[in-house]
Amino acid sequence: MKKIMAILLSLLLFTLIFGCGGEKLPPKPGDWTASAGFGNLEFIVDYDSASIAEITFHFNDFECGGKWTSASKMIQKYPGWPIEGGRFRIEHKAINWNFVIEGKFDKTGMRATGTWRIIGYNCSGNWESSRED
Repeated sequence: MKKIMAILLSLLLFTLIFGCGGEKLPPKPGDWTASAGFGNLEFIVDYDSASIAEITFHFNDFECGGKWTSASKMIQKYPGWPIEGGRFRIEHKAINWNFVIEGKFDKTGMRATGTWRIIGYNCSGNWESSRED
């Protein structure tokens, strides 16, 4: 019985010290770039990984709802758009459209995926980004 208790205590201590390995890491702070159906999307994760401080839309010969553009639009927000549970949502007017960008970070904090759509139009798609540093 003492041997079983010693083994269980050892397992408990190991788990407390080293964890279960399933911990989710916060998003990597800094610049992120994603390819999207309208061109590129760039966003900055704040230094504390708690928000998106800035987003830039780069439109490349994009057309939606009879409107066309090739331009860039940078938007900053303070405090930034929150990242909660590894997820974020940004709704903002960019050039001619009201955009909704939604995303989530994976458990490593080094990859993000999401969707974009334009409110009131049938224009939408997916985006993906990863950090290697």
